[in-house]
Amino acid sequence: ILGADLIIEVNGDFWHANPMLFEPGQRLNFPGGEVLVDDLWKKDELKLSLVHDHGLRSLTLWEGDMKRMSDLQLATILVESIGGFQAGANDSSTMI
Repeated sequence: ILGADLIIEVNGDFWHANPMLFEPGQRLNFPGGEVLVDDLWKKDELKLSLVHDHGLRSLTLWEGDMKRMSDLQLATILVESIGGFQAGANDSSTMI
């Protein structure tokens, strides 16, 4: 988000192996073959590290959480997150 130095990442529960749904060491059947969830998590960690190394902050939203939220709940989270980031919150990464 311009002016807030914030990226919002929306992670699919399957494609990013939501840690609330998958166990370490678990394998997923992807179109190109099996993928270890730990490898997906490492890839996402690396991506967020690059974001933070460039001075940006991140907000990660999970598919399942978003599906359970009303539009108003989601909008409130987004507005509060942006406001918190603009106010200079210490943590560079927030996960919902």
